[in-house]
Amino acid sequence: MKKFTLVEILVVIAVIGILASLILPAVTGANQQTMRLKAKADVSNIMSAIVKYESTYGKLPILMDGTKPNSKYFEDGDEPKKGRLTKEGYYALIQALSGVDLLDDSKDVVELGDDYINISDTTGNTSDWAKGARAMNPRKTPFLDVPSDFPKNGFVDPWDNEYVIVLDYEVGAGSSDKYGDTDTLISAYDKIIEHPALEATFDGKNITCASKSGMLEVTEEGTKVETQIPAQVRANILVYSMGPDGVDDGGLDVTVTNSFDDINSWSELQ
Repeated sequence: MKKFTLVEILVVIAVIGILASLILPAVTGANQQTMRLKAKADVSNIMSAIVKYESTYGKLPILMDGTKPNSKYFEDGDEPKKGRLTKEGYYALIQALSGVDLLDDSKDVVELGDDYINISDTTGNTSDWAKGARAMNPRKTPFLDVPSDFPKNGFVDPWDNEYVIVLDYEVGAGSSDKYGDTDTLISAYDKIIEHPALEATFDGKNITCASKSGMLEVTEEGTKVETQIPAQVRANILVYSMGPDGVDDGGLDVTVTNSFDDINSWSELQ
């Protein structure tokens, strides 16, 4: 019986190593593509659920305080982040769209504890979002299929980040605002939303709206790059995943500076 020499064994190991190095990137790429397809499907399903909700209730799933949206459910700042949901607002909306009511009628509260999403660090009351969910969908109509472990692990993209949801809300009859010092107009429920990139947080990048062209321009390390991306999206619902890098690029999924990888609901509308 012939024995393998050390050289032959090393050659075989080297060949196996080369084959593995060739196969591994393909497998990794296939996995990433599968995850992107899953994220795209989720984005589409959330969009569809909100559209169905609007058809059923005659309005978007927004809790209002008079003519303004509930401040707990929408982000705000020096420049209001028009229609962008907070963490509490996100979970209230997803729970409402699921049609499942977590509240105990005898107490009008729900003990979330370790078995449910704990967002007390942002709200101070872990049952508020469950109450908001009931208020948004009192008929308990199911619009969105959520994982069975949703109350514990949340509704996240394949990279374990919540999806970003922006809704065009009514801010008062006839009102119209300019976004910062740009010419981008934000009107009341006109199915036009400023591009989420205007509110995104970037590492070393700042995205602004070109005041004359109405297009986004990227300023990176003092260099401006004009794009052909409109600064407004003609839709009343925007949904996107932050993508594999987990960085909020404002829904940009095209290569401008070779760094944008978000998966959004509106690219085909542009």
